[in-house]
Amino acid sequence: MNRKTYITLWKEINKDGKPILIIGPRQVGKTTLANQISKKYKNSFYYNYDEYPLKVLNKPYFYEELNRRDSSKPLIIFDEIHKFYKWKSYIKGVYDKDSSKYDFILTGSGRMDLYQKGGDALTGRKNNLYLFPFTLSEFCKRRKVEGFLYDPMNFINYSKNKESYKLMNIFLDISPFPEPFLKNNKRFYRRWKKDYRTQLVRQDIRDASNIMDIIKLENLLLYIPENVSSNLSYLSCAKMLEVSPNTIKKWLYHLSSFFLIFSIMPYTKTSKALLKEKKYYMYDYGVVNNLGAKFENMIALELLRLINNLNDLGVDNFELRYIKNRLGEEVDFIILKNNTPFLLIEAKYNNDNFSKTLLKFSEIFNIAGIQLTNKKNIYRLKNKCVLVSANNFLSSLP
Repeated sequence: MNRKTYITLWKEINKDGKPILIIGPRQVGKTTLANQISKKYKNSFYYNYDEYPLKVLNKPYFYEELNRRDSSKPLIIFDEIHKFYKWKSYIKGVYDKDSSKYDFILTGSGRMDLYQKGGDALTGRKNNLYLFPFTLSEFCKRRKVEGFLYDPMNFINYSKNKESYKLMNIFLDISPFPEPFLKNNKRFYRRWKKDYRTQLVRQDIRDASNIMDIIKLENLLLYIPENVSSNLSYLSCAKMLEVSPNTIKKWLYHLSSFFLIFSIMPYTKTSKALLKEKKYYMYDYGVVNNLGAKFENMIALELLRLINNLNDLGVDNFELRYIKNRLGEEVDFIILKNNTPFLLIEAKYNNDNFSKTLLKFSEIFNIAGIQLTNKKNIYRLKNKCVLVSANNFLSSLP
């Protein structure tokens, strides 16, 4: 499938003339996206470090020997280059020497900054492009960024894609990752997710982190889906796995760094204690069994994709948080724009009654609130809030 959303994003950030790091989970399609982008060029060269690891040492500027079809600017793709121990210094040299002559794309699994200790040689010399599993708006008519920022509630004309409800439920039933989604087969997905977890934990994370107790790390990863949408207690996890709370924090960091999980912090200006209460979600929410939690996880990932894309574009500074006060009243998500509340979102699986907490915080912050349900063809207004079928809103996101 052509990832048009990300190709459009690449076109915008490529105007800066800096190498672009395509960052995201393993098997999300980073190399595929790079190859799709290469079709925009008459001249391109693909290099995989795993296949020819000595080339960057023996002939650092090997790409200059590219057989060109014409005089247009070539694209050079460096795949898995982060495995080269001096990759950042190498790319810095490439950029300083040839940024005006070539465009560069770098891809790799995991957070690429894990593979370099000390200072970052690429500061100011690269742009990031975060690639996510499939989200609904990739398949549907989407709003423009400007329209969404001007009025996030005005999406009804962009939400009439007849396939969006079916697509959303395939995401929930199988997985948003490209291969299992396109197969649309539960047996295949069960085999895929087992291999996926094993490869990441027992190869990528182990090699990058020197974690020895891989079995306990895997048990932590199996525990998280059962606690999606609730606050994860470091102390409870530590007792369960017979390790220290600091070890749990370290393991969660590595699971996040390799895009197995992501966390959302609370938005609060009054309680420092609440700031410690992170909520954790899965990039592959197919592993979450509880339907309500899985539905919230899907929305979290859809919103995280939106926030990252807006930040990659340089539109403004956006953050995804959740609301929780001292009374325990909670709204699942709040989008901040330049540290200011912009939009509230509440996930209520199979529920078409307005959340009193959403209505309350909408009035407190004087901002719009959107309550999303898995029920079909729902659209109701109340005060500054709308209760709507999740597929209708999510499919319209820019």
